[in-house]
Amino acid sequence: MTLSSGDFRVYMRQLAGWVWREQKDAFSYNLVLQEESITETLLLRMSRELTPFGFRVQLFNRIKEGGLRRSGKVFHEGHGADWEWFYETPDCMVSFRVQAKRLWHQPNNFGRYASFDPTHNQVQNLINRAGQANPIYVFYNHPGVHDADLFEQSGAPDYFGRSCWGCSVATADFMKRARDNKLSTIFPGQVPWHKFFGIGRVCRAKKAMATMSGEQEFKTTHERPEWVNILLENEQSRDEQLDRLLQEQALKGIAYFNFS
Repeated sequence: MTLSSGDFRVYMRQLAGWVWREQKDAFSYNLVLQEESITETLLLRMSRELTPFGFRVQLFNRIKEGGLRRSGKVFHEGHGADWEWFYETPDCMVSFRVQAKRLWHQPNNFGRYASFDPTHNQVQNLINRAGQANPIYVFYNHPGVHDADLFEQSGAPDYFGRSCWGCSVATADFMKRARDNKLSTIFPGQVPWHKFFGIGRVCRAKKAMATMSGEQEFKTTHERPEWVNILLENEQSRDEQLDRLLQEQALKGIAYFNFS
């Protein structure tokens, strides 16, 4: 089976549109999908549809194992909500330290990413923990805010309607400079994620970051993170090793995209 660069961009646009519509439908039933639910459901879809192409994912197993135990104590301290995603293509190996933020449902008010606090040190923590990964924010957007017309901005020529903004990306450097959590403040630093993530001979994330607001350096690598090789093993101790590694690195989960 093969997957072309254009196919993958279409696929990522479809996922973004799905997030856009699912949130809209949830609001109509008086439901709200949280960041964690959206992320895990997205990764479930990717697992079903991309596993034949080399996709693998692992969630920190806090429920099954009851936490990591050392000297009879359960350790949860310092565990973060960040994900690490690693892309491997023939010409580009790159890691992303990812934190997701949901646009709150405010149909009669201007949009806000209310779980983002620019006065808090959460952005700096993301940057500090990133290591050789690129620290980024992924946003889950929808039309249920008063200023949703911002999503009409095309970013031409690669625009396919407002729903392609269902998932978007900004750099941690841009977010560190944000003065508040308003959509109008943060939107200028975003790009739809189908423009950011890509496969093929061009490292699309590097190309996209060069056009984005902020001065964040793009990092590539020449070797896989330690967790990738563990993730690909079939040994019985694999899950325990990964849980320990995720705990040590304050990660909620990991995802490996192998398009090499």
